[in-house]
Amino acid sequence: MMKVYIQGAFGNSYKKSKELVKDIGDIFQRIPSEYDKYFDLETALDDTSRRAGIEKTFREYIVPHSETVLTLDSLVKAVERGDIKLLPAVQEELERIIGRAL
Repeated sequence: MMKVYIQGAFGNSYKKSKELVKDIGDIFQRIPSEYDKYFDLETALDDTSRRAGIEKTFREYIVPHSETVLTLDSLVKAVERGDIKLLPAVQEELERIIGRAL
């Protein structure tokens, strides 16, 4: 599960911290199921294959997705393209922050 925190949303101010793990975040997305086998230790994979799969997950999904939500502008563009779906309350809050409808 990837969590995204929007600075200033719902009156919250975030700092990098282990405490963020306890918070649900403003946007959350599941890593696509095609990568599950690399993280499931009950799946029979040798260490080399598992490591390669985890690296593939970061290369193909986690890093590109992280870059997409790194700034407010790139997040808004991703929402407008339909790459990211928001819960209605989060969309309203994002619209309030940017001062326009999405």
